[in-house]
Amino acid sequence: MSVLVVGLSHRSAPLPVLEQAASLNGRAGQLSAALIQSDHIDEAAVLSTCNRLEVYAHVCAFHGALSDIASMLEQYTGLQVRGVAEHMYAHYGVQAVQHLFTVAAGLDSMAVGESQILGQVRDMYRYAQQEGIIGRELSPLLQDALRVGKRVHAQTDIDRAGPSLVTAGFAQAADLGIDLSRATVMLLGTGAMSALAATTADRTGVGAIVIAGRQPDRTARLAASCGATPVDQRDPRAVNDALADADIVVSCVGAPGYLIEPQTLRQARTGREHSMLFVDLGLPRDIDPACAQLPGVHVCDLADLGAALAGVSRQDATSAAQLIVDAEVTAWQLDRHAASVAPTVAALRARAQDVVDAELQRVKGRLGSVDPAVLDEVTTAVRRVADKLLHTPTVRVKSLTAQGGASYAEALRDLFDLNVDLNRDNAFPDALSAPGDQSLPPLDPVAFFVRRSGS
Repeated sequence: MSVLVVGLSHRSAPLPVLEQAASLNGRAGQLSAALIQSDHIDEAAVLSTCNRLEVYAHVCAFHGALSDIASMLEQYTGLQVRGVAEHMYAHYGVQAVQHLFTVAAGLDSMAVGESQILGQVRDMYRYAQQEGIIGRELSPLLQDALRVGKRVHAQTDIDRAGPSLVTAGFAQAADLGIDLSRATVMLLGTGAMSALAATTADRTGVGAIVIAGRQPDRTARLAASCGATPVDQRDPRAVNDALADADIVVSCVGAPGYLIEPQTLRQARTGREHSMLFVDLGLPRDIDPACAQLPGVHVCDLADLGAALAGVSRQDATSAAQLIVDAEVTAWQLDRHAASVAPTVAALRARAQDVVDAELQRVKGRLGSVDPAVLDEVTTAVRRVADKLLHTPTVRVKSLTAQGGASYAEALRDLFDLNVDLNRDNAFPDALSAPGDQSLPPLDPVAFFVRRSGS
């Protein structure tokens, strides 16, 4: 049994592929529930964000689980794995744990160090826990990931390592000559990213903020939090009037279909010549790229922002964060090593108990009538001898196994002919291999998925 992660992200896939993956939308929970119906998967959780789609699963058969995950991704997102295999990745065992901890720490984010991903991992964990689709394997692992993410943010300067997507967008506006202190910023959407954008705009000291949303109460609350003007997004005239006055539009909706198209924008900008920047954080994209063909209009999407952020140096903070992640992965692995010997130690003690019980029974039969007090003393003495003889070997085998010596537990099983169910199901090595063991070659998703598709 082991942990497997299969997915794609902004690091592996272009924006059009990520847009297609985003069609999963609010059905991540349904996908998770469907996955655990597989014969090869007993726990699953899905992380779906604007630039990442990942399936975390506890599996009993590697290739069978990989095939099931591919089928479910096709069913729920419409992605054809044969066509996007080159953009997908898969990690298993310790490598999967390393990836999860890295993601939770914000080290794999487009804006390195951002904390929103930690909240998204927390939401994934809470949903999966509530629905009962994770258990004794993924539940503690996801808890560890959350703890690691919190530790990284508390003990390093990763939060200040670089700009967020929103601040990167504002930097693009400044490069276009837009005076942020006098600019009107319009936000489309009232979700978590819009709230972050509103806070960032307020902290930056922009001239004015306008927030357009489809839920009046929620829009009003968000607007009140940053001194913004609320606009009902369902009112086309109000939206057009706000667009006409906006210098920067930050869109964070990610709904199917474009929210702003050239014709709508052309009407809104009638008689207006000022520069206008759209920062499209939606996935699927909210702003039709063709809007950039209009005079004075500029559009930057997640791909553009990712390219801008890629050039930002964050070496000191990320190095410190990576050291924490690496240490936590090693600690997790050593804990698994130590836990792996527990069935062997339990079996050894049970064997000793059986031998002691049988010998005491034999002594009772030979001695016949014996003073109960004497018999109790003999029983206690024999059990104490057995415990003392077992104490040092069991302590040592736990210690040695925690250091990567899995062979010591195997030697105990052979020496004492112990029948121990390790629940490994001939799948593939997991944390039972030594720390840093690279005995398994990295998975080639292209080869597997294309082969699976019958090529």
